[in-house]
Amino acid sequence: PLHKTVSLFIKDLPATTTVKEVEDICKNYPGYMRLVLQDPMPPHFTRRGWVTFQPWVNVKDVCWSLIGHKVCRVYVPRLAEFSFVVLIYL
Repeated sequence: PLHKTVSLFIKDLPATTTVKEVEDICKNYPGYMRLVLQDPMPPHFTRRGWVTFQPWVNVKDVCWSLIGHKVCRVYVPRLAEFSFVVLIYL
């Protein structure tokens, strides 16, 4: 593979939440690489996002610590499956 990274999938992020708000939270974690947010989708006007980290980052630890930041629903893919889920509310 060209590269290996680990990512968090953010589901149902309110449209009023800015990229800077989410990025400021994610920058506090070592290994943070980038954040991608899609445009708000009707009818609920929510957006989805992906936060990418270096491959050595333990995303489970990041997920558990994000609970205090109230980001939204964060899904952690484990290998090719989406079986580990942490719900974080805004």
